[in-house]
Order: sequence, then C-alpha cells, then structure tokens
Amino acid sequence: MLMSVNFDLVAMTNAMMNARFNQPWGRGRLGGWLTFITELALLLNIIPPLTGVIWNRRKFFSKWQLYVVILIFLYTLFQGFAGGTRNVFISYLATFLIGYLLTLPRNNFINTVIPTVLVMAIAVVGSYHMLEFRTIGLRNYVLDNVYESGTGRETLAVDYNLAAIGVIADTFPEKHEFLGMEVLTWAIVKPIPRVLWSGKPEGLSVSIEEILGATGWTVASTYLGECFMMGGYFAVIAVSLFFGAVAAWWNRLAMQRHSDYAMLVYAIGFLTAAITMRSMFWFTTMMLPIVGIIFLRRIGFLR
Repeated sequence: MLMSVNFDLVAMTNAMMNARFNQPWGRGRLGGWLTFITELALLLNIIPPLTGVIWNRRKFFSKWQLYVVILIFLYTLFQGFAGGTRNVFISYLATFLIGYLLTLPRNNFINTVIPTVLVMAIAVVGSYHMLEFRTIGLRNYVLDNVYESGTGRETLAVDYNLAAIGVIADTFPEKHEFLGMEVLTWAIVKPIPRVLWSGKPEGLSVSIEEILGATGWTVASTYLGECFMMGGYFAVIAVSLFFGAVAAWWNRLAMQRHSDYAMLVYAIGFLTAAITMRSMFWFTTMMLPIVGIIFLRRIGFLR
C-alpha cells in the first residue's frame, strides 16, 4: 500500500477513506506483479491476535515496544474499518479478543467480561456504519454528516445467504449441470499468483452472480451454496466432513495454552473459519498466514 502512494503515510491514510475498491493499491480483475506483492497484506491478519498475546506478556517488553505494538494494531483496525468490509473488521476484533482471552494468566470480571462486551459493542456499531459509508467512503460519510442526515438505515442489514442458496438449489441440476471438480480446483489454485501461472483459471464457468443475475456486485452463498453447485448434497456433506477434520486439529491447539505459538495459530483460525463460512474459495488463501507461522516455527524462528 505504501508503494502505491510513494511511501506517503498521510496519502495512504487518506486513500483508506475512499469509497470501497477505489484505493490506489486496488488490484485489477486478473492482477499482476504488484498484486503479487500486495497479497502479503494477508500478514496483517496476524497483527490483532499477536497484539492480544503481547498485551498479556507485556512484562517482557519495554514501554516503547508496547506503544509501537498498540499503534500498529490501532492503525490496522482503522484500515479494516475504513475498508468497509465487515467480515475483515469483525475478524480483526475477534482474533484480537481470542488471542487476549486465551493467554490471560487468570480470568475475572474486569479482564474478561468487560473487554468482551466492549469488543462486541464496537463490532455491532462499526458494522452498521460500514454499510452506510462503504459506497461513498469514510471521509465523505464524516464530512457530509451522513450519519446525522436521517437517510441511513434504521436496522442492521446482513447478507441474505439463504435466498441465494435457494436459487442455487433450484438451478442445479435442473438448468445447469453440477460443476464437479471445477469448484474444488478453483478453491485449491486460487492462492497461486497469476504472475507465476499465466494459464490459471479466471473463475467458475458459471458464477453465483450469473445465476442470480447480479451485475456490479458480489453474492455470498456460503460454502454450502458453492458445494451444492459442485455436486449437490453429497458434495455439501463431503466438504463439511473435511472442514470438520480441519477444525478438530485446530481445536486441539486450544489445549496448549502454555504455548503462545499455539494460541496465535488458534486465534488466526477464527478468521479463516469466518471467511470460509462466507466462501470456501478463500479457505486456502486465508490459511496462508497460518502456514507461514508454522513454517517460521519449523525453522526455529518461533517457539
């Protein structure tokens, strides 16, 4: 992001407050070398849970180190909020909270209940406002006092996933044949940068947006809808069993509370699970930070 604004931190902050998908570091439909570099932004997902762990281990750090950590965390949280993508912002909050709660030396009302309620309140309030400003940008939302104009929603809107799944169930296999291994292949190869594989598929032969007639916006059907496109109920059951097996490994990490490494991987797993529920095509991508941490531990960089 800094490269795209000539390492101008002020310009980068201003760009964050533009309308959704209108930042100078935004990628094109197929991406390129710059996209390959900006995908390293996935490492941002490590910052919130790591901050929670570091806060509970603050006696091992100097004050200025803690100030730097907190500043970076708050800036990362701001970036997630200004981006207007609710699952990213909420995942940052959730993984911070999980990393913090799991590494507490002892639990009481003040250090457990109050932070949990505060984070939940921030998530709800933030989610409401993000829906309002993501098409116009946070800057315009604040400067034009849109939140005080009375034109905003009176309720908190969420994705109508069941409606999308219903249309998919009516479409396959009556109007379209099941996509079969095409869905699984796309989920596996999605993290591979196109600059390293020019022949990488561009997507599914029949997209969810095409099925629902969506133009200019994306549709989430959760991994259930995507699996139904792949092979009906059998595919839904098979993929669910696979995710259950991965979750079993992940849950065992929670028993290793003495290991900051295990707690960090466990906390980041919440982000992977949340994004995967929205779309299984992001599972392999969101696993990359975890794979990176495991690799760093294997080579002795982490304990």
